[in-house]
Amino acid sequence: MNLTVTSTDVKDGEPLAPPQHSARTGIPTAADVSPQLYWTGFPEATKSFVVTMYDADAPVSAGFWHWALADISAGVTELATGAGAPGGQGLPDGAFQVPDDARLAFYAGTMPPPGTGKHRYFIAVNALDVPSVKDLGVTDDPPPPCCT
Repeated sequence: MNLTVTSTDVKDGEPLAPPQHSARTGIPTAADVSPQLYWTGFPEATKSFVVTMYDADAPVSAGFWHWALADISAGVTELATGAGAPGGQGLPDGAFQVPDDARLAFYAGTMPPPGTGKHRYFIAVNALDVPSVKDLGVTDDPPPPCCT
């Protein structure tokens, strides 16, 4: 099986646009709005999903995680634009946002530091065979600071 992820907001290999998907601290018209996502082709044994967004080109040793969303029920196959807002009102029932590398528990838009060139952002949907990542030891505690 091939899990396939599509979006009406972002296209594979193209810049994240419009600027609403950028960090509001970096671009005046930006709004930290998570993109719409839809996925198909997951195994029948799937019990939950995890969605992440990673910047492989961030100027820190391990890249930068912009978003982590866990415990999405196996019956959910789409996230609406803006589902990753602070407070989690747009999330599917039972899902929660894990604090990212900025220690934020919501979608943190893109904001490459000046002079670091183009950045590649990887949005992934992973199918899990457990109903909750807490069964794997994942919590919603913030990670240690990444960039100090």
